[in-house]
Amino acid sequence: MDPSSTLKSPDKRFSYSLAYEENNKRVILFGGFAPGKKFDDTWSWDGHQWELLSSSGPVARDSAAITYDNQRKCIFLFGGHLHDDRFENDTWQWKDDQWTQIDVSGPPARNHSSMVYFPELGKTILFGGRSKTEDLGDTWAWDGTTWQQLDIEGPPPRDGYRMVYDSAPKKIVLFGGRVRSQNKLSQLGDTWEFDGAKWTQVNIPGPEPRSHHGMAYDHINKTTILFGGLNNATPYFDDLWQWDGQSWKILDTTCPPPRARISMTSQANGNILLFGGDSSLGPKNDTWEMDKENIWEKHNETSFR
Repeated sequence: MDPSSTLKSPDKRFSYSLAYEENNKRVILFGGFAPGKKFDDTWSWDGHQWELLSSSGPVARDSAAITYDNQRKCIFLFGGHLHDDRFENDTWQWKDDQWTQIDVSGPPARNHSSMVYFPELGKTILFGGRSKTEDLGDTWAWDGTTWQQLDIEGPPPRDGYRMVYDSAPKKIVLFGGRVRSQNKLSQLGDTWEFDGAKWTQVNIPGPEPRSHHGMAYDHINKTTILFGGLNNATPYFDDLWQWDGQSWKILDTTCPPPRARISMTSQANGNILLFGGDSSLGPKNDTWEMDKENIWEKHNETSFR
């Protein structure tokens, strides 16, 4: 192979689903959107290169919620937005390199939601998102067999937020998102934590209000990392923030170009992976990694060997 050639990677896209498959020590990417096309392909990233694993499974969609279940050693995917402007509420399992639909009733159809596995509960927590007609603020738990709506008060309804599990305080951290009011979109800048029983708002200053940013947990530094996103005043951010469980801090480092509608995840080498997204120049398919020193490097054929 010509060492100067670029890596084969998924087509340019945004609003894809991304999760770290811990048992196989690789990142799994599914679906996404580019103008005129929704994707149904499944890719893996092993820290060095992308590999196309499957083009069958869930019907093509974007903005589906996804997470890795550490107890059941598989990935679960829920919902999303289909090509005919239909919102789904189907539940899928990725295991042994294949997708299997689980015949179960669950949350109402939605997109731009997020779900995170909560180890202490042995369950996945899903919050909010957007239905065909409204923003949602419900909280659900998935135990691998059954969905259960939790009768608790949570953050105000929203979509396009991000949340991750913070293993230090053993809580889910949620930031931002967007809400519609009288057909007007506005972004949110609030921080919430879920301890397995209740949601609590953390009333401290942080990043500017935004939606469709990337968030991942840095297992080496025990912090949550936030990058990019958008709001009405700033179409695309390129700032990097760190949450240590007590406060937000902006990190002074050179970052990838501005973008939104992205996902990020930690991986086996401790680096945080970022792929593609939407930008002022349209969808992207570049691959970036951030190391424990918060240094970003764009991946190519000779990087990270």
